[in-house]
Amino acid sequence: MIIILKNMCTSNELPTVAQIGCGPSGMFFLHALATHRRKGVQNLPIVTCYESSPAPGGVWRSKRVGNATNMYEALWTNGLHYHLKITNQWPTDPVNQHGHEEMLNPSKTGSINAETTGATMPDRTSAATLTGVKYAEQQMGVMEDTSRTHVQAETTANTVLATLHAQRQQLQNANDDTWQMRTNVALAQRELKELQQKARLKKQRLYGIIRLLGFVDLMLFFRIAQCGGSFFCRRW
Repeated sequence: MIIILKNMCTSNELPTVAQIGCGPSGMFFLHALATHRRKGVQNLPIVTCYESSPAPGGVWRSKRVGNATNMYEALWTNGLHYHLKITNQWPTDPVNQHGHEEMLNPSKTGSINAETTGATMPDRTSAATLTGVKYAEQQMGVMEDTSRTHVQAETTANTVLATLHAQRQQLQNANDDTWQMRTNVALAQRELKELQQKARLKKQRLYGIIRLLGFVDLMLFFRIAQCGGSFFCRRW
């Protein structure tokens, strides 16, 4: 938090600014102010920073009274690998004008250069790494072969299913033809029975006519015999 104690519009004097807290934002503000002063910028405000911590960086918030920890010091133990190598917290020159050699411990500069440029960085590719890469490539090949096998198996299964479907259709057609043939045979048998029954009736009718004609012939024979060779008998 920054508080301007004097109005810059109504006074020709340099404004007095009270900066509460020297945490990350406050440190950036002070660094920018110092940079502008080194560049010769005039009419810069007079800044007074108020910080409860004995060192810049701010204080971690804690629920326990008196248990506050300096944020900048805590970052040394909880920060990243490169942050832990910083030993000069306040370089004499702006950071954007010098490399990390001005900020880091000289004993750490070599490792930073090696890791950044790779000039003196040893080859970290170990046998275990190469083995892992080869194993990963082998596993990738196995997965590709397995996937290809699955595709081929699926294609073969689809072909078999299509063949089975065609055979099932042929069997269904044969079954339909057999059923139609059975129906035709049953119809022909019924028609044959009807024809046999009609022929039997005709035969019986013919036998009846034959019997009737035989009876008529027999009566005519007796008539002729009775009348003396004539059909008409004369009584005189």
